[in-house]
Amino acid sequence: MKTTTLTLLVILLMLPHVTLSQSQQQVLTVLVTTGDGAPRSGLTVTVQAENFRETAVTNATGYAVLRQLSPGTYQVTVSLQNIELIRRTISFPETSFIREVAPLSTLYAKVVDTAGKPVPNFFVNLLSPTGLVSVSQRTNSTGVAVFRDIPFSNISSIGGVYRLSTVKQGIIIGSVEKSVEKYVEEVTISAGLVNANFSLVDSQGVRMKLSASLSLRAGNVTESVDVVDGFASVTQLISSAIVGSYNTSLSVKLSNKDVVVYNSLLNIDAYGSFTLSPDVGELVIKVLDPDGNPVKGVGILVGASGYGNFTSGVTDQQGQFSVGIVPLSKVVGDYQLSVFRGRSRIQVEQLSLSESKVIKEVKLTLTKTSFRIVDYTGSPLSSAMLSIKDTVTGRTVNTTIAAGEASADFFPGPNEVSVTYRDRVVFQKVLELSSEPQEIRVTSVNFPLSISVLDSLGQFVEGLRVKVYGDGRELLNTVSGSSPLKITLELPADVVVDVFSGENLLARERRYAAGPEDVQIRFVDMVALGNVLLPIQLLASVFLAAILACLLAAAFIITRSGKQR
Repeated sequence: MKTTTLTLLVILLMLPHVTLSQSQQQVLTVLVTTGDGAPRSGLTVTVQAENFRETAVTNATGYAVLRQLSPGTYQVTVSLQNIELIRRTISFPETSFIREVAPLSTLYAKVVDTAGKPVPNFFVNLLSPTGLVSVSQRTNSTGVAVFRDIPFSNISSIGGVYRLSTVKQGIIIGSVEKSVEKYVEEVTISAGLVNANFSLVDSQGVRMKLSASLSLRAGNVTESVDVVDGFASVTQLISSAIVGSYNTSLSVKLSNKDVVVYNSLLNIDAYGSFTLSPDVGELVIKVLDPDGNPVKGVGILVGASGYGNFTSGVTDQQGQFSVGIVPLSKVVGDYQLSVFRGRSRIQVEQLSLSESKVIKEVKLTLTKTSFRIVDYTGSPLSSAMLSIKDTVTGRTVNTTIAAGEASADFFPGPNEVSVTYRDRVVFQKVLELSSEPQEIRVTSVNFPLSISVLDSLGQFVEGLRVKVYGDGRELLNTVSGSSPLKITLELPADVVVDVFSGENLLARERRYAAGPEDVQIRFVDMVALGNVLLPIQLLASVFLAAILACLLAAAFIITRSGKQR
């Protein structure tokens, strides 16, 4: 009980001292604002004295509170990312509240090209003399790069004026120095960039609708763009004032190989339009027959030495095929033109292209050969007409056949050949024609017709009247014999064969005969006995009756012999 009382007495004696210490404790409050008076958060406030250091960070309202100070002299600093912005000495607690404006600037750097137009989407580099500040920002759509929280140039750790620069392909294309002294600064960087337009024209100055690749090279700088319909535009090109003249070249594709058709040095140091005249020309192939008439539908294949065949097509109604715009022969050598009918190459020519437009006329050479036309028997066919029709161009040649001989000129290759005899087409076929003589056998003229009258066993039936009609006209009236009846048909015909016994029509056969025919009239239920046709059923009955009679006779003989024993 005495111990508890003593402890309470000690506590009561200490209370006045604790109350007095708390009432004497004070804090240092620091408020940091921006140049426009807004609170500045995120800055580090440091209070230092001998054997003492305390730090705090400004909050969203710009305040930092330091609570561990005792009366005395202190160094107070405000820093941004280890860059000391403010330093001052205070006596505490005489000074317990500090208000500072952070020496930080928002710097707007605008990049413009040689024509004063904004340059978007380019990086701008900002560097302090001491290298302590090094930052990059990309320009926006208006060509402006925004740098925030840039320490003033008069801060000792910064070292003076800043250097701003913009770079393309590793080359500085614009730079400026700027002393940052205000809370908002603006600066303009003039970049050595130009825009250039390129148009392609022929030797007459006429615009060419050519597709090509445009390449610009100056030192380590390379720009490549596609030329579409004879026009190309290059933007944000580094000025020749920085990199020197550009080696400008144009190339086109030929068999998937690049062919350079223009090469020159151009000084491009300002906005401008440039006209280029490449070594190319427009090539059109026009195919004519020997009479100068256009030939449609023939195939064209175009090639060049070292490049192979690079394009092909078919002539139109005017006999033309447009190859397009291709390099001049002084660049790739002469061109080789091959003319085809179907798969047959019928002509080859060389062409030297030396002008901006060339229409090359190719006059086809006809092939002439002789024809020998015979009928089925091999005899010469006379008083007939031979026609040769080009299956591709439609060109048709008609000539008269005399004593089985005729001649005609044509384009080599597949042709439709037909023979007309007595106003009827008796032969028609597509033949591969060349200069070699041709023999055509017309099997539908003077061909044999064979007629056989047979019974069910395949035996010839003799003594029946046979009449043969061709296209309604009687050709034969005779009696069947032990061999086929033969006649010769001069032309194809609808054939009717009638077989009579007396006045009775026994059989009729119809068919169209356009070549050698073997007509068989078979009586499938009859058997020929001499000149008489008997039904198989009747013969079977007679045969069975004979067998039965024989069996009865045998049985009778056997029975009689038994009785005699």
